[in-house]
Amino acid sequence: MGWKAFVLRLGSAVNGKFSQLIFLLSLAYAVAVTQSCADLFSLDSLFGKTSMEDRVSDSLSSAIVTRTISHPTGAYRVVAVADSHVAGSSWESGERLAAWIASTASSSTPVRALLIAGDLTNSATEEQYAAVKSVLDTVASSAVAVLPVIGNHDLYTAAGWTLWKQYVATGSSWYPSVGYASFVDSSATETLRVQLMDSADCAVGSTQLSYLKGSLTASAPNIVLSHAPLFPGYDNSIWYLESDYERLSILQSMLGGDAPLYITGHDHTTSVISSGTVTQVIVGGYCDNRAMLVITVDPTAGLSWALSTVP
Repeated sequence: MGWKAFVLRLGSAVNGKFSQLIFLLSLAYAVAVTQSCADLFSLDSLFGKTSMEDRVSDSLSSAIVTRTISHPTGAYRVVAVADSHVAGSSWESGERLAAWIASTASSSTPVRALLIAGDLTNSATEEQYAAVKSVLDTVASSAVAVLPVIGNHDLYTAAGWTLWKQYVATGSSWYPSVGYASFVDSSATETLRVQLMDSADCAVGSTQLSYLKGSLTASAPNIVLSHAPLFPGYDNSIWYLESDYERLSILQSMLGGDAPLYITGHDHTTSVISSGTVTQVIVGGYCDNRAMLVITVDPTAGLSWALSTVP
């Protein structure tokens, strides 16, 4: 998101003289810390040094921009979380998530994939990325696919994108920004396709819009996973895709295909908004209350989902 749009959205969300005073005092403090408004609202300080266009180009050149996930025939589950904001050298609540996923292995609907809608780290340090990788490796060791998309906090340092590729894009994990994972059962039938989008800058760009439109499949349900919401999760929220054109383009592509779910995070609320056959689910901050979305994929009954929390 450009800094001007950011300020305008933030200002429009501030109502009342007392709230405005608090906002101005907070802004003054932030400026004192960062030395200047230009530093505070620069794209570098908000999203790191690597542009969205560069990340998309980088991802499209990856050998695993598309991926097939094989699984036995029958129903299974996919779990989605968002905004873990790992801030230290360990991720204890992530270890609880990994243990719960492993416990489903012998159930009638085992978890086959973990989706993460961005902001895995709090400030994109190597220590935080190492803590995330430890948990993701544990999940992947249970033959569960790990499919994360990058969030703005994952780019808070100049090395954020490099660290993402080093720590997250390894083993069974995914290399976003752009791509999809195709779930295929033992009869060679595609049962689900998960579309991954890089919206860490609250924008996606024309390349991703074209890629999404061209990669939606008619042979299976599609889920779109993105950090930034299409629509605000609450009144006066500023945390969603900046461009009306991009939001409409994504929605039109999803309405034109079998794409019933847009899974997202970013603003830490839990909310459900539907437009036609498309439902946006903002999962809620995993760092706040271990929120998760559990999706059941049944070859006969189709998709069903429920919001829950990790025990």
